[in-house]
Amino acid sequence: MEYKDLIFEKQDGIATVILNRPERLNALSADMQDGLVSVIQEIQMDPEIKVMVLTGAGRGFCSGGDVRRMGETQSSGQDRHPFDLREGYRFGIQRIPRAMSKLDKPTIAAVNGAAVGAGCDLALMCDIRIASDAARFGETYVRVGLNPGNGGTYFLPRIVGIQKACELLFTGDIIDAQEALRIGLVSKVVPAEELMTVTRELALKIAKGARGAKAHVQCDALLLDEHSQSDTYPSMEVYEDDVSIMHEATVNRVTDEQLFYLRSRGLDEEQALDLILAGFLDPISRELPLDYAIELNRFIRLEMTGSVG
Repeated sequence: MEYKDLIFEKQDGIATVILNRPERLNALSADMQDGLVSVIQEIQMDPEIKVMVLTGAGRGFCSGGDVRRMGETQSSGQDRHPFDLREGYRFGIQRIPRAMSKLDKPTIAAVNGAAVGAGCDLALMCDIRIASDAARFGETYVRVGLNPGNGGTYFLPRIVGIQKACELLFTGDIIDAQEALRIGLVSKVVPAEELMTVTRELALKIAKGARGAKAHVQCDALLLDEHSQSDTYPSMEVYEDDVSIMHEATVNRVTDEQLFYLRSRGLDEEQALDLILAGFLDPISRELPLDYAIELNRFIRLEMTGSVG
């Protein structure tokens, strides 16, 4: 089957999925999102496929959401009901982490360039990440006042630990491949020209392993998670609900406490409302100061968990 904005290749038990919008650094289009969900399902159902490799065409892995299209959608949909926004995430981009989390075949991200925003999340969904020396990683949502809605806050703490995940999420810093290796975000860094060769060698080695090995490993990990980490790491379903509620809160639950907080920072009510609504929901409006984005993100999270004192 052919997919728009994706290249799908199958050889020697390895399925290679290439994000194919190099002119936009492989930003996630709606067609690409649909294609990713479909191709993951196809890989799951194909008994000949033992391993999935995900990479990007051109000089980027994935630059995240298609900001241009997001802005057009936002401009034309300002009156959308919060329920529609929430369902848009659940049945839109959040289908990808759901599909990846259910795939019982090993996955390798060959990160050839920039992996930022939703593109970083996409790499995090894979079991193993190999980076070229040109790779860059960043959970950059906070820079535009958004919450990581594509699995970032679910996968990142499990990979690098909560403390480092918070640092990356709160600052929106972009790190290079060597720093990603140092913190355990990737397992290996190789020269750009060797990336696919090294990735394929590993994929072939894994493909020769026992069928169903990942499913057994996942089962053991889930049992461990259930008994020792359930309070720290919520399930994927809980994560999706939390992210959806967070987005809904920025549209429909602008509370007196939020307004009071922002007004205490020197903003009048109109400015505070503009900050909450425009800064969180309009990816084209970049006027949200970084410190306000971080603090407001934290404040809404604390308020919704009942921890605001």
